[in-house]
Amino acid sequence: PNPTDLFQIKNNANLGNFVSGSGRISISHSLLDYINMLRVEISDRTKLERPFDGLKIVVDSSNGTTCNSLSHILRDLGATVFPMNEAPKEVFAHSPVPSDPSSVAPVSRMVVEQKADLGVILGCDGDRVVFVDEQGRQVQGAHYLMLMAQIALQDMPGSYVVVNNKA
Repeated sequence: PNPTDLFQIKNNANLGNFVSGSGRISISHSLLDYINMLRVEISDRTKLERPFDGLKIVVDSSNGTTCNSLSHILRDLGATVFPMNEAPKEVFAHSPVPSDPSSVAPVSRMVVEQKADLGVILGCDGDRVVFVDEQGRQVQGAHYLMLMAQIALQDMPGSYVVVNNKA
């Protein structure tokens, strides 16, 4: 919509110009449902209630959309989580690109300081991820792409994995 459309919507709302009709309102806790679904799926696949017991994981949510999900899932699955930038904000603590050095460096430091097993940096909208190993080194995208392909092939032997590797 263009700005004039938005002003018109606001004016209609202020004047109380609403269409009437019948319907129903339902409240859904979709994030909680999604977190629970992932937790159950991971537990079922690993055949362990808490497959991450004993793991220490640094999670940088980049003040974005994943602030209320990944850390909770990992904790539910047994990990000790060291959260970073976990509150949603309009201004991000670092570059919104998780592979940018300004995003990776603080996580690398915390992984080493906390003697963590893994660091995870999520893009602010949750569509990108970067991993840091236990020594604070960034794991290249092609490497974890290969790990995911290996897992997929274990689940479906004889299948093919086709990727557009820009990682």
